Order: sequence, then C-alpha cells, then structure tokens
Amino acid sequence: MKPSLTARWPRLAGLGWLALAGALASAQTVAAAQVSEEIESLRSEFRQELAAVRQENAELRNELTEYRTTRAEQSRRIDEIELQIDEAEGLTSGYDKGFYIKSPDDKFKLKFGGYIQFQGNVYENDNIPDRAQPVFNDGLNGVNRDNTFFLRRVRLKASGHIYNPKLTFAIQADFAASAPILRDGFIAYAWNDHFQVKMGQFKAPFSIENMTSSSDLETIERSAIVDLLGLDRRIGVQVEGEFLEGKLGYAVMLANNLGFGSEGRNSSASNDSFAYIGRILAQPWKDSGNKWVKDLQVSLAGATGLNGPPSGSSGMTVSDMISTPGQNPRVSMTVPYIGGHQNQVDAGISWFVDRWHLVGEYIWANVDRRDIPQTDVYPFGAVNLNPAKINGGYLQLSYILTDRPGMTLVPVIKYEVMHVKDDERIETVLINPTTMEMGRVALGDYNNDVRAFTAGITWFINPNFKIMGNWVYESVGDDLIGSTRLRQGENRDQNIFMIRSQVKF
Repeated sequence: MKPSLTARWPRLAGLGWLALAGALASAQTVAAAQVSEEIESLRSEFRQELAAVRQENAELRNELTEYRTTRAEQSRRIDEIELQIDEAEGLTSGYDKGFYIKSPDDKFKLKFGGYIQFQGNVYENDNIPDRAQPVFNDGLNGVNRDNTFFLRRVRLKASGHIYNPKLTFAIQADFAASAPILRDGFIAYAWNDHFQVKMGQFKAPFSIENMTSSSDLETIERSAIVDLLGLDRRIGVQVEGEFLEGKLGYAVMLANNLGFGSEGRNSSASNDSFAYIGRILAQPWKDSGNKWVKDLQVSLAGATGLNGPPSGSSGMTVSDMISTPGQNPRVSMTVPYIGGHQNQVDAGISWFVDRWHLVGEYIWANVDRRDIPQTDVYPFGAVNLNPAKINGGYLQLSYILTDRPGMTLVPVIKYEVMHVKDDERIETVLINPTTMEMGRVALGDYNNDVRAFTAGITWFINPNFKIMGNWVYESVGDDLIGSTRLRQGENRDQNIFMIRSQVKF
C-alpha cells in the first residue's frame, strides 16, 4: 500500500529545502569568484597606475635636477659677467650710511661720512658755567655764557679696510673750532668675534653716555658727571671682543693718561705710568622672546692711573687765598695741583621695551692730590691736599611718541647729580727762608654740587636730519670743576634753553 501524499509531504519539503540551499550556495560561490576577479583586476590597474606615477616622478626629478643645474650655471655666469663689468669699470661707489668707494674684489674700501650740528643757547644767568665744563668752541669764547648761536660740531670721518675687511681704520676731525682737532685716529684688526686689537686714539671704554656718539644722544649735552669722568678719547692700545653669541662683551685699554674730560686727548704720556681702563657688557636675555628682558643691557667699567699734572685750563684747581711773605697787599690766586693716583668705576643700565628706553649710570672716583707744586709763592711745595671724592649719575627716560616718515617725535626727561667732596679747610704756615717772614695759606670750603633736570624732544624729519630742543633747570655749587667760579652770593640756579639742528651724511 502506497503512502498518502500527506505522509510524503515532509520528506518532499526537506528535499526541496536541500535543493534550494545547494542552489544558493552555488550562486554565492559564483558571485565570490566574480568579486575576486574584479578585485584582482583593480589591483592590476592600480599597480600599473602606480608604476606610471613613479616613472613620471622620476622624470620630474630628473627635469628638476637639470633645471637647478642650469640655474646655478646661469647664476655663476651672471656673477662672472658682473665681475668682468666691475673689473672693466674699475672702482665702484655708492651710499650705505655714508659714501663709499671700493675695489671690485672688496679688498679695499674707503668710506666718507660726518655730521654738522648748529646750536643756539639761551641762559637765564650768564655768570654760571654751562654744565660745569666749558664748551670747547671758539664761538663761546672759552667760558662765556652769553646767549649765542654757534657750530657745536662739524665732524668729517674717513674709514674703511685695507687688503682684508678684518683690517680697518678710521680718521675723524672736528672743524668747529678755529683750527681742526683730531678726534679719532686708529687702526684695528679683528681675528674673530672674540678678539680684536685697536691702536691709536679713540673713545675709552668707559661710560654708556661717553661711548654714545654725540650725533645719537637723546639730550643735547651729556651729563656733568660724564663730561668730567667719562674719559672721552685716549691714546693707547685696546683689546675687545664678545662671547656667547653677543651676550657678553669686554674691552681692555692701556692708555697714556687718565685725568678728567678731554685732558688726555691728542697728548703723549704726562707721567711714567700707564692708565688701565676696562669694561664688560652683558645682555643675558638677548635671544629671549620676552620683550621685557631681551634688550636689557648692564655694564660695569673701571679705570686707574696717575692723573696730572693738568693743563692750566682743564682739570681740577684749588682756589687759594694766599698770604705771601713780604708782599702787601695780599693777593688771591688759583694754583693747579699735581695729580696723584686716580681710581674710578662706572655702573650702567640700558633697557629698551617697545618704544621706551631707560638709561642710567652711576660714576664714582677718588683722586689723590699730592701737593701744590714748588713755586716762588710756595717755596717748599709743602701744602698737602685731601683726596677729592667725586660721585654722581643720571637717569634718563625717552619714548617714541610717533613713528612715521617726516614726523618721528621722541620726548625725553633726565635727572642728574654730581658731587665733589672737597670741603675740608686746610691751613698751613710758610716761612720765606731768605727774609724769615711768615705767610699763611688757607684753602676754603667749597660746595661742588651740580644738579639738573632736563626735558626735551627730538623731531626726526628723516633718518639723517633732526631738530632737538631742551630745557635745562640747573643748580650749581659755589665752586666748580674748571677755571671759572661763582662769586659768593651770586645766583646759583638758572634756566638754559637749547636748540640744535643736525645733518648726518
């Protein structure tokens, strides 16, 4: 008996599902094979395209190498042509902070420059020496303080190098006086940044304000303490250099004389002992990105040597009331001293922050004065003098108010003080060995203080032309450094108005 359809249905359904599953599996296998073939085809195409790109890159690199080679050859050829043109034309000339002439190979270079300062001074009182030092200009007649116009400086400078840019020279003269005065005259050789030798006459490495060119000062005149102790220029030999990528600099000078102000300029040694002058400059945060400290500089300088004897118109003098044996009436005279050992130090700071500039210095000096020289008045040269102690400084602040072509304005304020401790009374009795008459020498008490406040502004019409105006309120003591002194009871305070125009070339 055959089974019924109902009984066979589950078996048929199972067989159907098996057949369907096999068909689906076969279809998936075929589809997977097709996908694999497509992927392999894409890989093959990618490999071909990658090979083509690599080939193209190689060709581009070759072309770039050829281009660079060609460009270098063209540049070399241009340099050769320019050199041939220079050699055919000879010397070349131009302007780079001064007019210059140089050889085509740059072994020889001669540069010319200078500046002219026209100045006018107006004084409240004409009986007080200006800045406690005479201005070295015939237009002022020595110590004359009448209101006047004059040529403050007329400087011409020639500089350059010979055979080698490391071998340099400079000559500078001032034509403001009745006769030209040599300011600088030196030769220098720089082996490297660490070691340079300079020989001749040049600014001594002492005082920030002294070493700043008068054409770059932010006030019209320097401070009284710097005028006296800044050392100006000296004749000698100097070694200088820098280390730590300019963060530390040094200079050491062996000079003929020490003395005061310009006393040692253009002069041979006044005694058998040399003067020693040295300075170090530090800018520790030079490479820092911090604007508050990267332009901060500090300096320390010192000098020692024998001072004197000074000339009759410069240096310190002692105003004496002299009673000479056998002379009637008694007379008043000014007698120069014979200088002794002089030591002095300077500490300075220069700080730029954005448009602000703060600069200041403190200078201290001790001068041993041996005695008054033997003369007919002082037959024994027996008046012993106390050491002179000098100290003072200044603090100056400037600000770039506007900074655009034709209208750059820089206001400045400055306070300064100088004190000379020379106020101890000395008396001595002299005896004339011929007549046996007695006389007395009395050195009086003096007030040598100088205080001043300056307010001014500089107008830069262009980098080479500027106009400056200063108001100075100055108070001076009864007795000053120099050959002109106040009389008792005279007004010691005064207002000074200065104006200056300057052209650099």
